Amino acid sequence: MGLNKGNSDIITVLNTKLSWNGIGELPEGISDKWISYPFTYMSEITFLNRVKENYDIVAKFEESSGIHRLNKVNTIGYGLLCKLKHFVSVLIMKIQTAIEIYEISLIPM
Repeated sequence: MGLNKGNSDIITVLNTKLSWNGIGELPEGISDKWISYPFTYMSEITFLNRVKENYDIVAKFEESSGIHRLNKVNTIGYGLLCKLKHFVSVLIMKIQTAIEIYEISLIPM
């Protein structure tokens, strides 16, 4: 995942060879060629705030395979190992919501 150190997301266009995307060889009959596609470098602050809403970060590791140099932009890349917060309370809330929906459907008209 590509992130940036700024306060807002940066959207750019990447130009890569088709064979550079994904694992293994291209399927038979598909020739390698240059492709272009949009790529978003999300604000690191925004990303981490969203992650921390529902997850505890257990480990952080370097992963810069998708990082490309942009003019005047500090891009970074890493991976996170996260654990879901409050799994039991989320599960209970979902079950309770399902019960409330069921009870509403039983109200006579």
